[in-house]
Amino acid sequence: MLHVLSADGWGGTEVQVAEQLRRREMSQCHQALAVLDSHGELHHQLRYEGVEVHALEGGRNFSKAIWRLARLIRIRPWDLVEAYGFRASVAVRLAQALTLSRPTIVMGVRNVHMVETEEVTNLKSRLVLAVERRLSWTVTCYDANSRGAVEFLVKSGFPSEKFRVIPNGVSLPEGLEAATRHEQPTIVSVARFVSRKRHEHLIRAVAVLRDRGHNVRCVLIGTGPTLESCRRFARELGVDEHVEMLGELSQPNTLQAVAAADVFALCSLWEGLPGSVLEAMALGLPVVATKVSGTSEVVVDEATGFLVPVDDIEALAGALARVLSDAALRQRMGEAAKTRATQYSFERVVQAKDALYRELA
Repeated sequence: MLHVLSADGWGGTEVQVAEQLRRREMSQCHQALAVLDSHGELHHQLRYEGVEVHALEGGRNFSKAIWRLARLIRIRPWDLVEAYGFRASVAVRLAQALTLSRPTIVMGVRNVHMVETEEVTNLKSRLVLAVERRLSWTVTCYDANSRGAVEFLVKSGFPSEKFRVIPNGVSLPEGLEAATRHEQPTIVSVARFVSRKRHEHLIRAVAVLRDRGHNVRCVLIGTGPTLESCRRFARELGVDEHVEMLGELSQPNTLQAVAAADVFALCSLWEGLPGSVLEAMALGLPVVATKVSGTSEVVVDEATGFLVPVDDIEALAGALARVLSDAALRQRMGEAAKTRATQYSFERVVQAKDALYRELA
């Protein structure tokens, strides 16, 4: 089994694949990883842990990566190749065409779309969907992490029988639990600063809470193109003393910051299956989030948190106020969230993936 990623980094997809490879001893198949671009931290760490990793060093030269991937496929008897995202799947298809080897191709769908994009209806998205729809006959299975992604793609013309849903897993360092709460209630959000994450809505909700007499603190973790505009927006609303934007943190520091908070918030326009929400729930935090596919598959409204309509600032502020002002509710929802998160263990992911790979092989 060969996994193919486009880049060497620690994004959501890369974390999921890395954790699966770390548990390869639980699987009945040999698993390896190929990265189209140059090697980085992911490559070095997995190599150190004994995982077979191939950096194809494509960089901006996509054709070089394809030729090297073709050689890797030709010289090894791979039964299955799973490519994550549109770029990796195109590389796998072209590499396969250059060889006599014909491994089964699986495409991993990590969002509601085939490509990382902020708007699912823009020109780039429509072009990718059109191309992938035409090439869907070359894929034996689409491995999606949410039912919402399947619904979206089937409505877009993809054959429903080719989809399987295996949700993401969650893993936390041993001994890390929610910290003792502070006098000032704290909201935390971990998300890339891009338009679809709607950080400005959370900032505006903090302003609403302040105006209603709530002395809250909001910690935003992540970086991206909208970070500076969000800093300016917080200053304009006069809540820059209430909102801390910490930028990108290491995974251990991120988890510690989440564990120290009272409630986790995510205001996305759409999601695949957000790993940050799963991590927060596993740490025992209630979640206030927008009711979108992926997130709504994990968060149980009024049990493990609250789901609010997209772009509804008033509903968002109201839900946050309910959680932050009621310690008993907060504790009850946090315990329910922690229990539900156990359903998303990586052990279950490995078992489900192994069953899928054996079925396809």
